[in-house]
Amino acid sequence: MVANTLSGTQMNSLPDYSIRYSKRAKYIRLSICPQKGLEVILPHHTSADCIPELIKKKKNWINKHLKSQQKPVSAPCLPHRIYLQASDQTIRVAYQPDEHDKLYYKKKQSEFILQGNTGNRSLVQLALVALLKAEAFNILSKRIAQLAQRYHYQYRQIKIRAQKTRWGSCSNQGNINLNYKLIFLPAELCDYVLLHELCHTKHLNHSIQFWQQLEKTCPGCRTLDKQMKQANQYIPQWLDYPFKEQR
Repeated sequence: MVANTLSGTQMNSLPDYSIRYSKRAKYIRLSICPQKGLEVILPHHTSADCIPELIKKKKNWINKHLKSQQKPVSAPCLPHRIYLQASDQTIRVAYQPDEHDKLYYKKKQSEFILQGNTGNRSLVQLALVALLKAEAFNILSKRIAQLAQRYHYQYRQIKIRAQKTRWGSCSNQGNINLNYKLIFLPAELCDYVLLHELCHTKHLNHSIQFWQQLEKTCPGCRTLDKQMKQANQYIPQWLDYPFKEQR
């Protein structure tokens, strides 16, 4: 969870950067994205004094990625069809513009219907995310129940979230949080995340015992875990694009 965000201090030999403290971070790491530029993520109670030295050490890596981010990114088109790999289904998106300032949305069979101010891309994006979260709950809650029954796991409840960096998490009470974007992943990767979190109901860590348990229900889990590092490639660009609010 983010505690606060600070502006980075400009230095002659260092690029601009921002600092973010995270309760979940276990070590210092760097992140570069078009929206935020260079960001330094620090665990809580970690001094920022080490940042200049770290940035100097990673100078070549930073310059390479900052240069690639300088290319202008055109705004993506909003979808007329949304393919959900995890469940192998396609949802049509119907836009019904009118003179209302508000945007109304609903799902009817295999179609998302958006009516009203469909010219406001920011509102459309929010509406589609809301619809996708509801769809994710239906898909993921059914699938995790199937996997839990098959492999004899027990959990308390499922919640759908929109985590920035996590695909899932499990509490010591057996509550499982799942990222709604999982429905865009191939079925085997989606199942891997679900089984990963189910395994945490027995081993709330990443110990040897955890991985041994996970391997029994998900053979090749180590390979799938590595593939998850590239899983963002399956997420459509329009979903996270910072559309400006229109009035």
